Amino acid sequence: SVRFVDTSNGWAVGAVGTIVKTIDGGDTWVEQNVGISDALRALYFIDANTGWAVGDFGIILGTGDAGATWQLQKIGNSHLFDIEFTDRQNGLTVGENGKVLTTTDGGATWSDILGGTVQHLYDIDFVDSRTGWAVGAQGTIIMTNDTGRTWSHQASNTAESLLSVNFANAKRGWVVGKNGTILRTELGGARWGSGKVGTGYDLHKVQVLNDTQAYSVGDRGLFLRYKGRPDISVGINLWGLGGLALIVVASILVWRGFVLERSPERIRNTGANNGSWRSGWKNT
Repeated sequence: SVRFVDTSNGWAVGAVGTIVKTIDGGDTWVEQNVGISDALRALYFIDANTGWAVGDFGIILGTGDAGATWQLQKIGNSHLFDIEFTDRQNGLTVGENGKVLTTTDGGATWSDILGGTVQHLYDIDFVDSRTGWAVGAQGTIIMTNDTGRTWSHQASNTAESLLSVNFANAKRGWVVGKNGTILRTELGGARWGSGKVGTGYDLHKVQVLNDTQAYSVGDRGLFLRYKGRPDISVGINLWGLGGLALIVVASILVWRGFVLERSPERIRNTGANNGSWRSGWKNT
């Protein structure tokens, strides 16, 4: 998991209690002393100084000095997969077997909340101080409009594990997951439309910048870009086949303008002058 608070300052977490920080936009990274050896799965910073990290065995860490020091706030049994705060005091974390924990005091104390599911919850997203969604295994989507105190189920119409959720506003949002699953709603999740991107590769993260721009990344260098309606573009690097192979597919109408080259670190914009590719898929 990676989190930036501006164009220069960011953090990443990983295996063996690793937390690294950059102050130059990712050109260099410095490891921070955490004092634990269990894997960390996610982190969230509310500003340049105040942040939290969660991971295996219910570990929750907090910092108030940009990560110069980290304090253990809680340890439990269930692995935690994601965390988000709506302000300095109010936050939630989700994890395996439907675990939902909330805090109202900046992480000094954490309380169990009934999320209404026993499925693993992998990701959580809030659009304001009250309204949020969490997604997980077996197509699970749950939604709250009271800062996580109560949750209701939403029908995803899929049994695929859902790995990431992000909303542009209280109405428009995206979910991605296993086997190229993409879900989209224009009704706050009251109804979700589904589609595939023409690949069996898992999609691990979706990030919505605004109403008309969103990005998703997945296995084997898969990179998706949504821009406006109905334009969307994709590049996929199948180096396992030997050399560059571009598959242009769509779940919404048009894919165009982005290609991943052989190395997943190298991305080039093909530009409008290269035309566009259209699939025969219909918008469902």
